[in-house]
Amino acid sequence: MIAKIKKRKNFLLVSRNGKYKKCSNLIVQYYKRENDESCKKNIVRFGITATKKIGNSVKRNRSKRRLREIIRELLPIYSAPGFDYVFISKKTLYEEKYAHLKREVAETLKLIINKVKEKK
Repeated sequence: MIAKIKKRKNFLLVSRNGKYKKCSNLIVQYYKRENDESCKKNIVRFGITATKKIGNSVKRNRSKRRLREIIRELLPIYSAPGFDYVFISKKTLYEEKYAHLKREVAETLKLIINKVKEKK
């Protein structure tokens, strides 16, 4: 099951305590939830961040919409239960072709899952 991260404290928790993977168009932060009573352990949560550095509201919203659709398709396949993911978009994400962006997110999520499995 997939849920959204909505509260600022959860975004900050992932940012401060989690790890990250950089790509050409985005940064993916991930964090294993330990003792979180507010969220079940088998749920995967995600959040999207697009700062004003990207551009005006049209560019930020389009970037978030594109990422949201890609996440909806790929996160059920390439995610580990009990993890939080935060996707931070870069300026280049707005102009990147959708197919290339989808491939990049899939490869990044695969790398993250492999790292997580190695540690177990």
